[in-house]
Amino acid sequence: MDLNETITDGVKSRVLHVIFTPKGQKLRDPNFGTNLIKFIFNQDGSTLNDIKNEISSQILKYVPEVEFKD
Repeated sequence: MDLNETITDGVKSRVLHVIFTPKGQKLRDPNFGTNLIKFIFNQDGSTLNDIKNEISSQILKYVPEVEFKD
């Protein structure tokens, strides 16, 4: 059984993969992923807006078929 039976499931899977992969983990693309772990565990004064920008910019780059609506 394929985990991504529909296009929607495939896009969701890719979005989650981008969000939960720490930046620097992929050797061939060290910019892939987000700094979400750092935002959570090293609270350095980052704002909700910083976190939203980090996640949305990475998703737009790596999953371009996603369209954000506020």
